[in-house]
Amino acid sequence: MDCKQGSLEVGEIYSKLTNLWNELKNHVKVPSCVCKDCECEVSNKIVPMQEEEKTHQFFMGLNYDLYSQVRGQILTQEPVPPLDKIFNIILQEENHKRVMM
Repeated sequence: MDCKQGSLEVGEIYSKLTNLWNELKNHVKVPSCVCKDCECEVSNKIVPMQEEEKTHQFFMGLNYDLYSQVRGQILTQEPVPPLDKIFNIILQEENHKRVMM
């Protein structure tokens, strides 16, 4: 989509980020609790934080002018949808904008 020179298509952004996240996962291990009869469930808290961070990284890769409205709509949802659903929503928006041009 060439709505703005030099901007990547949504699929390209998502693909590049996914590759980076997979590479990072090979180097950074998520800490887990080693307590006997653990009650803190630290892993169950860290994973959602990482997913939220990925969502914000994906949004930061998007052209602000083109996607600010749909981004705001997504971020107001409680809970925020999973990243694959967000990707599909943004992809639909990209396709809609392509048709309108």
